[in-house]
Amino acid sequence: MKKQICLLLSLFISSLFIFQTPSAALDKVYLGSWDLNGDGIKEAVYNVVSSIEVEEANGKKTTYPISSASWALAKVADTDGMSGDELVVASGKTTTIIHHKTKKINQYPVSYGNWAVTHVADTDGQPGGEVIVIASNKIMIINDRTTSFREHVVPPGNGGFWNLVKAADTDGKAGAELIVTVGQKLYIFNDRSKTFKNYEIPHFSWAFHDVQDTNGKPGEEIILKTSRSVFLIRDYNKTTKDYQIGSGAWKIADIQNIDGVSGKEILISVPQKGLKIITDRTGEITDR
Repeated sequence: MKKQICLLLSLFISSLFIFQTPSAALDKVYLGSWDLNGDGIKEAVYNVVSSIEVEEANGKKTTYPISSASWALAKVADTDGMSGDELVVASGKTTTIIHHKTKKINQYPVSYGNWAVTHVADTDGQPGGEVIVIASNKIMIINDRTTSFREHVVPPGNGGFWNLVKAADTDGKAGAELIVTVGQKLYIFNDRSKTFKNYEIPHFSWAFHDVQDTNGKPGEEIILKTSRSVFLIRDYNKTTKDYQIGSGAWKIADIQNIDGVSGKEILISVPQKGLKIITDRTGEITDR
């Protein structure tokens, strides 16, 4: 009986220890797997409270401390132009880029209150994607390849509210442009020339839909939906095209290549009437 009591007491004390002592496993959260070395083999990445842990296929682990108590893995992409992706971390007032291949850490200060990493895109036509940070009335472009950054003030308007809706090649030249909407105004920012270009939209109300190649020529078209039409902006030759659809509850159902010729078609769904196809390459609207 005495042995049984001692055994039960021992089990009770052990259970207290188990439930009251934090488990390391509970503090380790899997974030995903990416090829960080450039060798074609993916490494597992973990959130370990105040650090990021990278575990390789052979079991080797590397820990990268994060200085801020609050942080997030914002993006994983090639930022330096060399093989292997980098980990882009948003924390406090710092954008941290971890180069696991070289075990190097680059930090870039962000002097704003609220900010976010929104894109990683090649904006200068050189190897490695730039990290795009938005905050207040500024766009910050981090060039990790050269360990530098630039800030650009967004044109004013709409009470200070604006959106960076897409990064895409709109002019047909190396490097993506940034498409920014400020209320009912649309701007295209070119990082190579460091300029904002404004396009007037001849409609009272419109909404950004997407950026796609619709005519098979270099440079993708910016596609807007208005109340009565599909409005295209061709930044590469600074022209526009307005395809009239009419009033009603129609919508852009899809954008895809359906005829096998360069350039995607825009499929419009019209209630009780089926589909209309915009073939921008020929400038035609047909029923299907």
